[in-house]
Amino acid sequence: MENKNLIDVLKTLDFIENLRKTECANYEGLVTNIRRRQKQLEEMLQTYAALLCQEANKKWMEISQILSTYERQLRTHCNKQQSTDSISCELNCNVLPIEKMPRFQDGNLSRKSISDSFGCIKKNCCVDVELHKLHSFDTILSYINPVCAVNDSTALLGCAVDNTIEYASVGSTETHLKSYQKIDVCSIAILRSGCLIFSSSTNDTTVKILTGDGSVEILHDFQPLIPKGLCISNGGGILVGLREKTTDPFLVNKLSIRQVRKLDNFGRTSRIYELDQEKTKLFTVPSRISTDGNIIYVVDTIDNEHGRIVALYETGMLRWVYKGYELSNNMFCPNDITVTTRGIIITTDTFNDALHHFYGWFGFTLSNIEPFRNAFTLQC
Repeated sequence: MENKNLIDVLKTLDFIENLRKTECANYEGLVTNIRRRQKQLEEMLQTYAALLCQEANKKWMEISQILSTYERQLRTHCNKQQSTDSISCELNCNVLPIEKMPRFQDGNLSRKSISDSFGCIKKNCCVDVELHKLHSFDTILSYINPVCAVNDSTALLGCAVDNTIEYASVGSTETHLKSYQKIDVCSIAILRSGCLIFSSSTNDTTVKILTGDGSVEILHDFQPLIPKGLCISNGGGILVGLREKTTDPFLVNKLSIRQVRKLDNFGRTSRIYELDQEKTKLFTVPSRISTDGNIIYVVDTIDNEHGRIVALYETGMLRWVYKGYELSNNMFCPNDITVTTRGIIITTDTFNDALHHFYGWFGFTLSNIEPFRNAFTLQC
């Protein structure tokens, strides 16, 4: 009798054990299904949020364009005479008013009649750019990009490969001042407070700030967009180049968000530059930004081998697009850009081993720089 009871107990224990295993397997399967569904819902939510952002962005762009149109009309109305005078002065020419131009007749077209009727340029206006090496020094960085001037004697050197930002003294024997390691950097800028801000070369959606003690804090999160180019405007605001999360940053379609956003001193968006007057996207990847106060200059990286410079008025109107030196053997590959105090625009050209110099509307010079022989591309 006791043996029978023992057998029953053992069978019951086996049943309980099998039941436990079965229920445990069911539990694990349920958890797996829940997590799989959670991931699906998160992806759906992210896609839905991106669509909502796209719709909100379209509405904002329409409003921004209307405001920009009214702004341009008002500026044109108020400054019409002043604008005419300044253009004549800038071109250094004597242009006759249209109403004073005589009608041409057969046989009277000559060089003299053209100059008498339309006026002529008095002299050729150009700015010669001549470079002289003032100072050079060695670093242990794999390469230097980006570069940001803190003042006349100090520069910031970044390297995405080494994940390093260095403060370097320019023009002295002690070049290396301090270094910050393990910082993934794409673009850098200096706030008026003296603090450094930077974007990441990866898919990080934040612009971070590097404090004096070396700690890193989040300044602004652009989720779901990824910040690239950074620049501080003359008014102290921030210009940020943005793109959406994607496996191919150079593929642009109707759902793509490629824009330059202007933030005020409180971090609020005051302008978005994304479309031209024909509703065509202005940028592929706005990877570098600079400004002279009136014009915004953007390095638009089209792919790993070439790009262009897009110049915009602060109102959003496209001024010009520069696609490179047409007589060059290699494609134009800009990697950085700056504007001097004289208004000269300088951009690097990696594959041509050159610096390009612009001055307003009137041409440019091309200077070869031999140390640029090791080509690299921006992390877009």
